Amino acid sequence: MKLNHRLVLATAAVLSVIVSADAAQNILLNGSFENSDPNALDPFVPGGWELNGNVIERSAEANLVPALPPGEGHALKAFQSNPTELAFQEIAVVGGTDTVTISAELFTRNFDKVGGDAIAGIGLGFFDAGNNQVGGSTQFDFVMDASSPADTWIPALVGPVLAPVGATKARMTCVW
Repeated sequence: MKLNHRLVLATAAVLSVIVSADAAQNILLNGSFENSDPNALDPFVPGGWELNGNVIERSAEANLVPALPPGEGHALKAFQSNPTELAFQEIAVVGGTDTVTISAELFTRNFDKVGGDAIAGIGLGFFDAGNNQVGGSTQFDFVMDASSPADTWIPALVGPVLAPVGATKARMTCVW
């Protein structure tokens, strides 16, 4: 029997591009997973996110901050059945100019805690117009594993990172 471990990624995932010293902005679409993809048959598919895996969905089971109106807050949830499950979103950047910081909060339920050798976190990578990775490999912050406390929001952070010359997009990834 294969065990499935479930974890939830924060309702307040944040991605900021700092265009200048005083112009930080959150530009992540649907960062709190409040909206489903209007083109998807499944209402649990989060809008604005690319999914790689078959067991990632938006869920109202846990929320980092109270949802307004109540009952409408969501988080991203993954069931571990593939070696890697991930969701990502890309934003436009100007290489050599823009600085990117991503953060999220991760959560594992006490009744279905992350176990075994499973890990979860976030990653930030940069790509050019041809979708080739530039500036080295993706930087990750894996903050959750089997020893992580249950029912506790655990912060993850990557950045600030200056977009490398040649980059046209930054990819924020939630990975399990």
